Amino acid sequence: MENNVAYCLLAEFDIDQGSTLSQQYPFPTGTDEHLLADLMIPEGAHDQNEDWTIFFLNQTPANTIAPPLDSEAPTPFIKHRRTYSKVLDQEVNPKPQLLYVLNLVRTKKDDTVPRGALVKALAICSKQPYIHIYKPILLLALEDYFQSGSPSILSRLYDAINNINFSLVPPISRSEKSILRAAPDRKDLFAEKWSHSYFKRPSDDSDVLSSAFEDDLTGNRRSSSNSKTNNSLEEEFEEKLKRTSLGFSDPLSESIGHQSYLETIPVDTHYYKTTIGYVNVDYKKISLPTRVPLATFDEEIGDYSIINLIQTFSAHPVPSSPMHPHLHTSGASTHPIILLFNALITQKRVVFLGYGKPASLVTNFVLAACALVSGGGGVLRGFIERAFPYTCLKDLDNFLMIPGYIAGVTNPRFEDNHAWWDVLFNINTGKVTVSSQIEPVHQLKHNILSSPSPIPTYQTLNNGISSQHTSLSTPIPSSVIMNQSSSSNSVNHQSMHSNNHVLSSPPSRSKLGISDSFSSAMSNASDDASITTNQKNENNHRESSDNIFMNEIMALINEHYGEAHIRARFADLVSSFVKIASRYEEETSPNGQTSIGFPSQPFSNGQLGSGTVFTDESNRVRELSANAFRIEGWQETATYKNYVHDFQQYLKTRAIKDIDIAHQIHRLRTAKGMNPTEAHIIYRSLAQNTETYEQVVEIIEQLSPHLDGLLPLGFGLLHPHNSVRDAAMDFFIKLQSYPLGSLQLSTLNAFYRLALMRQIDHRYGQQSAQQVL
Repeated sequence: MENNVAYCLLAEFDIDQGSTLSQQYPFPTGTDEHLLADLMIPEGAHDQNEDWTIFFLNQTPANTIAPPLDSEAPTPFIKHRRTYSKVLDQEVNPKPQLLYVLNLVRTKKDDTVPRGALVKALAICSKQPYIHIYKPILLLALEDYFQSGSPSILSRLYDAINNINFSLVPPISRSEKSILRAAPDRKDLFAEKWSHSYFKRPSDDSDVLSSAFEDDLTGNRRSSSNSKTNNSLEEEFEEKLKRTSLGFSDPLSESIGHQSYLETIPVDTHYYKTTIGYVNVDYKKISLPTRVPLATFDEEIGDYSIINLIQTFSAHPVPSSPMHPHLHTSGASTHPIILLFNALITQKRVVFLGYGKPASLVTNFVLAACALVSGGGGVLRGFIERAFPYTCLKDLDNFLMIPGYIAGVTNPRFEDNHAWWDVLFNINTGKVTVSSQIEPVHQLKHNILSSPSPIPTYQTLNNGISSQHTSLSTPIPSSVIMNQSSSSNSVNHQSMHSNNHVLSSPPSRSKLGISDSFSSAMSNASDDASITTNQKNENNHRESSDNIFMNEIMALINEHYGEAHIRARFADLVSSFVKIASRYEEETSPNGQTSIGFPSQPFSNGQLGSGTVFTDESNRVRELSANAFRIEGWQETATYKNYVHDFQQYLKTRAIKDIDIAHQIHRLRTAKGMNPTEAHIIYRSLAQNTETYEQVVEIIEQLSPHLDGLLPLGFGLLHPHNSVRDAAMDFFIKLQSYPLGSLQLSTLNAFYRLALMRQIDHRYGQQSAQQVL
């Protein structure tokens, strides 16, 4: 097992020598010590009482660790010695994993020393992306060093962090992390994983109707007299539930093992609660409680804020020149955050400048930008490895060699040298500047819009599964509301991936504008002929869907939606962009295939659709022309190559093999018109692919709460065709038999759950569900 922390570093500022690296534990890293010291004591540190920075090791030759080769080195670093040794051929060894460095620098006034202040910095190096959880112990350790000056502080810090026991943390897959992230307010997700008697599927003889499920349907429990009267009916109905596998065995209701189960379940399953035992300079042991986030991806480092990033750069318009087709997808009206997304996705060199600001501020902006464009690390990867959250002029030669670097700096000299960057974001003013020396792009490589696509489109019908029952006395889902509103406002750019940004509880439409998808949110982008100063085009740009999307995001922030919700919306944005890119690749590749998505085909002759299918030809032209420059820019990046590899691995390891599950759920969520045969086959396929726990997780992953969760699938229980209702019932019955599925079903509107019970009663007997509940 690898250590939680690999190195502890100590740096100090000396009036004669400048910043120096005074201590390294357990042994030297083998990197440039002068550079390390300058990164640990950032420019202007003497103006801040306290500051935090994050930087990375193993990015460039200058900061790649090379521990000593002696046999006395600790066991956990044997791998480092093999991998990073300069005497070994680098072609034989894989690229070393990044080490994340969390650094605390403090300035203490002292009139007895030159310059009247002491400046010291303490850092830890770890492979864990949630490195921010160690901030409290760093504060204690650095304070101890100020008091004692003893280098033993580093060894005590090193031992305290590495003694944290993570063995009780259950394994959490990538899909399970996505589910946790999508439901930050649901504290009991995967609670069964924390039980010693963890099960993946209950045995048939333990299936009972969940009491919570029953209480939600009836509002209260029946009286004892009623239960005596209907006792025989209840017993018979419970037998039916066993046969249909409805319900699951609730471990909290079992008398055996009840207490041990309770003791292992955390209050919030999004975190693992533990303590760090630190022995201070007075040899007193201090227990520091900490929470380890369990849903963190590798592209998420530290405790960043996307909301703060958006608010800082949304007030100032993007300058009109120089214009660049990769960046200005809405001409001069391009929103600064959209321009940031475009710059990062096409691997432009991006700098965040905060002159006179704490280094922690520029650090957090860089980390937030990486999370924004990667979908929180859940969609794309490769941004963190070219990020320099805090850097300085002494590191200039090192990070300039990295294509598309993303850097945070505090030195104002960067603003004047356009050769060092492509886009600069000034934190002080909120101004965005495009370099006058940015590499130009003049035309597209492919022209696919001159003739219709050979791939058929979905034809919009009036009677779709998502609109057949809007007259019933039940809440109309926000997806239906926003689709209808979008149509009336002529901005409903429906596509296969439309409506990815509907709200579960949206603010007023006058505040939000209307936006159905990232693909439409990124549409109305310009091709090589559309970036002009023509007034008509500029008016269209101002009303473009990417700007509408950002207006919606700003409205959400003003309505006090949380950081988790905003992150989820941008994750949808990135995912939808990738799907549009997949369709573009299909139409431009010589063999008509894509390596980043499923083949695009609509439902036809009993064969379910897959991939990215548009509603009509005009929608296809609008979407692909809007994103063409951005897509072609992305195809030249390392991030694109990473996604090709990741998607091919996903095809090999996915639990649901025979259908494109995202396509089917999207059809149920957004289709205006759907053939009953297609609806029946979709529900039947969902039921057939709910046989294992892993399959259930992959389905639930597509049903995020901010996209109305199970609600779009619940419409099948009210479909006028009996075959569709039966297939929907089969799916929900199987879903309920898993703890995760049961939790999701408990969030479904009671109206649809009553419809489910009526379907069960209709199939398995004549008793009324009303009687037995």
